[in-house]
Amino acid sequence: MKLGYKELSGHIEENPSPVYLFSGQENFLKEELLRKLISKFSLGFNLDVLYGGESSGEDIVSRALTFPFGTSRRLVVVRSAEQLLDVDRERILSYIENPSPDTLLILVAEVKSGSDRFFSKVAEVSVEIDFRTMYENEVVPWLVSRARALGKRLTPKAAYELKELAGRDLRLLANELEKLSIEVGERKEIKLEDVQTLAGGSRVNTTFELVDAIGRKRRNLALRILSSLIQQGKAAPEIIGLLAWQFRRLWRVKIYVEKGMQLHEIAKVLKIPGFHTRGLIAQAGKFSHEKLRESFTALLETDVKTKSGEAPAIALELLIVRLCQG
Repeated sequence: MKLGYKELSGHIEENPSPVYLFSGQENFLKEELLRKLISKFSLGFNLDVLYGGESSGEDIVSRALTFPFGTSRRLVVVRSAEQLLDVDRERILSYIENPSPDTLLILVAEVKSGSDRFFSKVAEVSVEIDFRTMYENEVVPWLVSRARALGKRLTPKAAYELKELAGRDLRLLANELEKLSIEVGERKEIKLEDVQTLAGGSRVNTTFELVDAIGRKRRNLALRILSSLIQQGKAAPEIIGLLAWQFRRLWRVKIYVEKGMQLHEIAKVLKIPGFHTRGLIAQAGKFSHEKLRESFTALLETDVKTKSGEAPAIALELLIVRLCQG
C-alpha cells in the first residue's frame, strides 16, 4: 500500500502496519514526520535508530524482535536503507514476511520503490510513504496550511512570493515562514509586504532585478546585483540556473503575448498570480527572440567554463557584460 505523508499519522493511529517504507527525496518532511512519531510515542528505551551500511541485518531484526518495555510498541528506524548490503537486505526481507506486531520498523531511503528490487519487495508487504519532491503548484497550499498551524493567515500573494524566494526548498520555506510569524507579532495576517520586507535576499526579486538590469543594458547595476548574489553565498551553478529559469519564463511569456493571449490567460497557463505575470510581460518586451537565444547560449557556455576550472566570479562577470551588450 502506498500513502501520502499527510495520511501517515491517521494510519498509524487507526491501523498501524508493522513495517513502513519512507521513500523519495523530500528529506525535510521525512525528518519532521519522524520527529513527530518519536515524540508521539515517547519511546525512551523502545527506540532504536540504525544506519544502512553500518548495522547488520541481523542486528536490525534482533532489535525489531525485542519485546517493548513499559509501552505497547517499539520503534526501529533504519536510515540510509539504500546502503544496506545484499546479505542484510535478505535478512530483513525474511523478517518482514512475519514481522513482530509489537514493533514499527521504518526503513528510510531516498530511492523510489520501483527503482530497486529490494524496496519493491518491501513495498509489496508494507506501507510505503511517498516523500516525493513537492510539485510547484502544491507549495503555496502547503505554506498556507503550515501558517495556519502557526496561528497565522498567509495571504495568497504572500504565499506565492515566499515560494518564489526559495523555490521548493521546504526547509528554507519553513524557516522563513517561522521567522515571519515571529516578526509580525500578535498580528494574525502575514501580507505580501511582510514577505518582501522581512524575507530579504529574495530569489525572485534579485533574479528579476538582475534580468531587468540586463534588459535595460545597465551593466554596472547588473554587476552590483551579481556581486550581492555572490556575497549571499550563491554558487555559480545556482546563479546560472536562476538566470536560465527567468529567461525561460520570459521566452514563454513573449510567445504567449505574440499569440494574442491576455494577461489572465498567461497567468493561468504559467500558474502564477496576475501581478507577477504583468511584470514578466513588461520585462519580456525588452528582449528580442534573437537576444533570448544569445542569452541561453551565453549561459550554457559560462556553465561549461565554471565546471572546467575557470574562476566562477570572473566567468559570471564576463557573462553579465556579454548579456548587457547588443
